[in-house]
Amino acid sequence: MAQEITLSSKAMCEAAEREIETIAIEDALRLHGRDDVLLVDIRDPRELARDGKVPGAFHCTRGMLEFWIDPESPYYKPQFGEDKKYVFFCAGGMRSALAAQTANRMGLKPVVSLKGGFAAWKGAGGPVEMVAPLARLGAYFSFPGYFMHERKTRQRETFRSVPLDRLLIETDAPDQLPPDDLNPHPLTDPSGP
Repeated sequence: MAQEITLSSKAMCEAAEREIETIAIEDALRLHGRDDVLLVDIRDPRELARDGKVPGAFHCTRGMLEFWIDPESPYYKPQFGEDKKYVFFCAGGMRSALAAQTANRMGLKPVVSLKGGFAAWKGAGGPVEMVAPLARLGAYFSFPGYFMHERKTRQRETFRSVPLDRLLIETDAPDQLPPDDLNPHPLTDPSGP
């Protein structure tokens, strides 16, 4: 029997947005760098590596949020015990609305969510820290050929700051091939033409 989902993620996000305070990018840019404010980035580590991060933001994946906020949890992080305003953000604002709702319900205050998330931050010209710290640690960055497609301009731009000796070109992703005109050695099926 197929599952019947009775509450959509869209409805959950809309309900969260009615319950929390959401701030515009202009407000977030003004708050950035203040001692009484902590920007909390809840994106996945892959998103940070791919798209960059806001300098000074505290990274807390969405999956650990409740455990890091709860002082009774063995995973508690003292950043959530400070007398600060917490500005949650994700890539586009939906996960951060849910995270802000949860944090607020747990008693963390004041908590707000950034409307438009990291996309709004980058779009407004907010500072972004990308690869330097990771490259210094010896990290490699994976670049699929698929990013060479014209519609992937933003993803390509992300990789401009990667040192060439730290860049890995993915060749084992047949579902993410570069455009035909940029693929001098297309993958072929060895069993036939």
